Amino acid sequence: MLSPVSVIAATIFLLGLDTLSVAIAAPPSSDEMTITYHRPSKKMERMILGTGWRIFLSGRIDPDAAVKFEAFLKEKDVPVWSYVVLNSPGGSVYGAMELGRVFRKFQLNTDVGIRISSKGDDFSFSAGECYSACAYAYLGGQFRFLNKGSRFGVHRFYATNPAYGDMDTAQITSAHILAYLREMGIDPEFFNLSTKAGGDEIFEPPLPVLEKLSIVNNGTGPTTWSIESPRGIMYLKGERNTERGINKFVVGCADEGVFLYIIFDPQGHQQEAMNMHAHSLVIDLKDEPINLTDASIQNGWFNGVYSLTTSQVRRIMSAKTVGVILRGSYEAPIFLGFNDMPFSEGAADKLVGIVRPCAR
Repeated sequence: MLSPVSVIAATIFLLGLDTLSVAIAAPPSSDEMTITYHRPSKKMERMILGTGWRIFLSGRIDPDAAVKFEAFLKEKDVPVWSYVVLNSPGGSVYGAMELGRVFRKFQLNTDVGIRISSKGDDFSFSAGECYSACAYAYLGGQFRFLNKGSRFGVHRFYATNPAYGDMDTAQITSAHILAYLREMGIDPEFFNLSTKAGGDEIFEPPLPVLEKLSIVNNGTGPTTWSIESPRGIMYLKGERNTERGINKFVVGCADEGVFLYIIFDPQGHQQEAMNMHAHSLVIDLKDEPINLTDASIQNGWFNGVYSLTTSQVRRIMSAKTVGVILRGSYEAPIFLGFNDMPFSEGAADKLVGIVRPCAR
């Protein structure tokens, strides 16, 4: 919840800007935003990175940035879950918010960095910066990362010239920013971070703060655990969205005993998933073989059914994280699946009642 003081402070600061409706005091720059990209083509590269492209946006954000970028996405037919790597001093706040909306519309992820090479086959990047209005564009990413060493900062809403401007315009601008944060699912506390530095300074929130507010979510959304009972079969389902698609971990009781049903998006590697015969249950990042009873691809997602032993059920109940991984062999370093879905105490309590009928 934002305090009245924060909103007032934001309003006063906006009154001090030379261009009220379009900019948040970004450092001066004549650099126009440029777009370069890398499209994964090699099989091993696609196995590691998935099908998403790496798109590099560098330079100042102008009011028309969203229109230009959306045209690029449509012309190149960029796939969803691609990554936008930003390096920008800021620019137009309205342009940045519209750019963020385009990121969300096309289900893109965001990071901060500078492309090391402009060669088409090089997707590596080093630390970059995302300041001021750029931060709002960054928030449009479905999943948001902060490359090691990269800098992410916001301006304080501070009265550089409180007698200047139109109070109504400033209040409208503040309202637009808050509405945008709600639209992106961002904690409004982010608005308050802007009060942590002087008017001519940039406040760079520590990474733990950015992660706590889910500004940086490192490719993983929240996990929800629920009890469901379609067709008379009751089960506990864990579900989350990640940069690699959806993960589902379902435990239930049937006539044959306790079963585990998993679903994940193999990101274009459906055939590889079906050809991987070393399946492991992962509990607290430690894996052990698990008995597969059925596997299929449905709507592009891998569906696997497993029978659980009593000891495996007990270990799941006391787990902090769970998952299932598929490999060509149990020693292979590359896998498909997921291995770190949080398993809360509440989920463990629910699971007790789910598996009790199978113990009779």
